[in-house]
Amino acid sequence: MNKRAERDGFFLATEGIVQLVQRYRNGIRGRMKAAVHDLLKQYFNVESQFQQGHYDKCVSALRAKHKDDMALVSATIFSHGQVAKKNMLVTMLIDHLWANEPGLTDELAATLNELTSLNRSEHSRVALRARQVLIAAHQPAYELRHNQMESIFLSAVDMYGHEFHPENLQKLIVSETSIFDILHDFFYHTNRTVCNAALEVYVRRAYTSYDITCLQHLELSGEVPLVHFQFFLPSAHPDITCLQHLELSGEVPLVHFQFFLPSAHPNRLIYLDNFKVKDEEGPSSLTSQVYNNFQRTGCMAAFENFQQFEQYADEIFDLIEDFASPAMVSAKDLNAVESGSESRTNSTSINVSLSVEGARTTVEDNKTTVEDNKLEEPIHILHIGIKDKGDADDSTMSRIFGTFCARHKEELLTRGIRRITFAALKRKQFPKFFTYRARDGFKEDRIYRHLEPETEAVS
Repeated sequence: MNKRAERDGFFLATEGIVQLVQRYRNGIRGRMKAAVHDLLKQYFNVESQFQQGHYDKCVSALRAKHKDDMALVSATIFSHGQVAKKNMLVTMLIDHLWANEPGLTDELAATLNELTSLNRSEHSRVALRARQVLIAAHQPAYELRHNQMESIFLSAVDMYGHEFHPENLQKLIVSETSIFDILHDFFYHTNRTVCNAALEVYVRRAYTSYDITCLQHLELSGEVPLVHFQFFLPSAHPDITCLQHLELSGEVPLVHFQFFLPSAHPNRLIYLDNFKVKDEEGPSSLTSQVYNNFQRTGCMAAFENFQQFEQYADEIFDLIEDFASPAMVSAKDLNAVESGSESRTNSTSINVSLSVEGARTTVEDNKTTVEDNKLEEPIHILHIGIKDKGDADDSTMSRIFGTFCARHKEELLTRGIRRITFAALKRKQFPKFFTYRARDGFKEDRIYRHLEPETEAVS
């Protein structure tokens, strides 16, 4: 093809083929990513024009910008009218890219960053998902983070003959990076001591805003690890109502309040004893009420499936009721703890404030009965982890958990259960939470679905 006319004719005839080859120059997956990236760009180009104030103002600005192309204006307005459906599609596209692609290209990362700038409430779902993917993309690979956490657990366990080394676990408890998408994998570790460590780290990290006074590692009859703990509500908690505004005779304002010392305070144990020990005149009703309003007890365990939890439910109910407080523990229960398996007698917690001997002394000295210490409101909290195998959606899991709570409603109330939270634990994902409260008749609190109640200070 020596003549220019021939060359021009050839290039014109093969232009379509060349463009097609260019589209697939990175293979089928590369073409797919480019197509998805183009869809995300189109979404942003349309929706970014509806971010400035009222809808009518945005339309006026759009018309002024494209005076000579009303067809483009109409197409943009009609496209924005389907924003709800487009949000679902864009969210699914982002999820597909993140789940199936090893990383983000610079172009895709730039587009996701643009999506995070959408500030209207109707775009919040897309903006949030784009921000989550960008944050996750800057974290190390899941396998690397998993291996690092496992090495921390194993070093903490093996350093002193299968006893925890506090400094190692403390790294996880106070870590500034998120660990809850990995931590629940270790609830099912082959090393039982690692399971105990993972449960404790979860409790201490989730309840970081609370004052944990006691934490014990126990074991159910089928060698299922369980953590029992006691804690006090933080001073800013909405359930703390022990503050009274009074007035002296001269109309001088006065505020009466009660509070608990921090756990590290040297007078803490003496202070708590003042609430627990009955003197000759008997404890004041105000003191008893204050103690019950401040204190909570909890149990946490993880199971392979919901059927396994149902198998051990009665045993858990008995345990959380028996170990609710030192004054309520019978000598028989204490002997069982002391003479039972190693995991029940030797707490592997970082800081256990209450020993078995101390509990026995309280019981034997005070002879306090359950009737004398009847709680004015339920204070027991159950946190149950269930492995999610991906065969049930949120509605199905909510119905299963709700059916259980409805069937055992009377027993839960009798046992003094304040809240039961089920956590669906799926590998490589953050737990999904389903919370059922006594105040709601043990119906799901949908406001807090997939939100951890502990971190929201609503225990």
